[in-house]
Amino acid sequence: MAEPAARLYYRIERHNPPLLEDSGPNAALGKPPPRDPSPEALRLWQRCVSTQDTLEGARRLARRVRYQLGDFVAVLRVESDAPIVAEAPGGPGHFSLEGDAQELLKRVVSVESARSE
Repeated sequence: MAEPAARLYYRIERHNPPLLEDSGPNAALGKPPPRDPSPEALRLWQRCVSTQDTLEGARRLARRVRYQLGDFVAVLRVESDAPIVAEAPGGPGHFSLEGDAQELLKRVVSVESARSE
């Protein structure tokens, strides 16, 4: 039996290895909601985590925010049949993943430095 197709996503993290309490959506992490959010923006804040589609994209974002989001990039391998939904609501290279934080953590296959080598 063939393995389900999978895709890699790259998430900036504060810890190596990533911690459960850092792996949820912004609402669960206690971060303030966006100002004057649309219903869609509010849903993303409440239920999704942000990722990038490349390691370099995640490193570029980490640099742009002066590593305030973290010094590490978790590489997540999300199978097509996983209980995780990926959508691309943001700019190029940005994906939001909706799913249980524990399920997301299970899919971390490696952790890289956010600082370019």
